[in-house]
Amino acid sequence: MDWRKLQKQMRFIDKYILYSKHMAKFLGLKEGCWTVMEGSFDPSSIIEEIPEKGTDKISVMYSGVVDMRYGIPELLDAMNFLDENYELWITGAGNAVPLIQERAKKDSRINFFGFLPSRKDLLLKQKEASML
Repeated sequence: MDWRKLQKQMRFIDKYILYSKHMAKFLGLKEGCWTVMEGSFDPSSIIEEIPEKGTDKISVMYSGVVDMRYGIPELLDAMNFLDENYELWITGAGNAVPLIQERAKKDSRINFFGFLPSRKDLLLKQKEASML
C-alpha cells in the first residue's frame, strides 16, 4: 500500500537526492533526474568524555524541531504508559514548546532543556541519555 502511494506521488517529483546509485535503479529513475549525496562525518565532533549520568533512570531523549506535526503530543502522551523509571528529555525549539512546558509542570519526568547553545552541548546531552 505504501509502495503504491509512493509511486503515485513520484509523478509530481522531477528531481531526487539519493543515498546511493542503487536507489535510482530500484525506483526506476531516469539518468539525469537524480544525484547521490553521501553522508559526511566531522571527526572533530567526537566527544571523548562520557558525562556522569547522576541517576539510574532510563532517559529517552528527543532533540530537534519540537513541532506539533512531528508527533510531540503523542510522545508526551506516551509517558502516561511508562513507569517512574523513565524520563523524557526534550531539546529544541518550535510550536510545541508551550505544550511541553505545560506537561513538564504536571510530570516531573518530562525535562525540557530548550534550544541548547552549541552542537557540543547537544552531543554531550545525547551521550548522557540512555536512548535517542
